[in-house]
Amino acid sequence: MLLKAYAYRPLNYLIITMRKKVLMLDNDPEILEVMKFALTYEEYEVVTVNKTECMFLVLKDFNPDIILIDYLLDGINGGDVCNLLKSSEQYSHIPIIMLSAYYRVIEMLGNYNCDIFISKPFDLSKLLQTITGLIDNPFNEYNNMAG
Repeated sequence: MLLKAYAYRPLNYLIITMRKKVLMLDNDPEILEVMKFALTYEEYEVVTVNKTECMFLVLKDFNPDIILIDYLLDGINGGDVCNLLKSSEQYSHIPIIMLSAYYRVIEMLGNYNCDIFISKPFDLSKLLQTITGLIDNPFNEYNNMAG
């Protein structure tokens, strides 16, 4: 929880802001480290995991506002993970961004029900803008505006 007190308001008028939560699944520890740093800097609460099993363990307790999934993972592809989440009544409402260095994966294999697909390398500021747009839009219409 982030507390902000503004100088022009008496201290009994604190504004309480809940930090938005991002869960990221990628098997590359360097990408996870960079993304965690960037998202934390933007005041997101971030949990990164490098194994699919870990993501499912964290998911219930962390309750993310958005999930970022790399397509190429160990043992299962990120598209299948995305499809599992979007098929679940419990998690289908959570926006999912799928990331991949293979930009044609969506053309060839389908979108796996992800909300947005972003190819690597990506522009960090555009990714942050996309994350904000998907979290702030309760009806996930951002993907219609983004593309």
